[in-house]
Amino acid sequence: MKALLNTKDIIYMNIIGIVSLRQIPNVAPYGASSIFLWIISALCFFIPLALVCGELSTKYPQDGGMFIWIKEAFGVKIAWISTVFYLASCVVFFPMLLFFGFSALAHTFSVINKSLFIGLGSMLIFMILTFLNILGIKWTKRINSLLMYCGIFIPFSILIVSAFIWCYWGGGFSD
Repeated sequence: MKALLNTKDIIYMNIIGIVSLRQIPNVAPYGASSIFLWIISALCFFIPLALVCGELSTKYPQDGGMFIWIKEAFGVKIAWISTVFYLASCVVFFPMLLFFGFSALAHTFSVINKSLFIGLGSMLIFMILTFLNILGIKWTKRINSLLMYCGIFIPFSILIVSAFIWCYWGGGFSD
């Protein structure tokens, strides 16, 4: 049986979950050293995690993912508890992420009824993504790749190019 997710897909999933534009204001006070810390976290967390998940998914190719892996190592009770805690964290994390995104959009476009816009928009996107995930891992893989490019690579590239332009035209690095 061929694995549906490869190492690149799992790395993308982890980067999308942790590194995003919403983190930039939090790490901005640390300056350039924050880039070094993100590189360390990639080398010490993201890549090993993706390699472990890739290895486990080839050893246990049946459906169930994390539950199967934990069940094989520690038993059904621990696997069930771990899966419940993971799902509980997702129930908190994803709506919070959508709330952040729609709040930023509402503020950017001066939406009149911000509460309605944030609530309906968050629920609609949450329902669409849930439906696409129900369709299977192929759709999840496509969504993650799309979000990686549209939400991480392109915005970060724009920020980096903007920073170089700003520095080049006299905004930074005074003589």
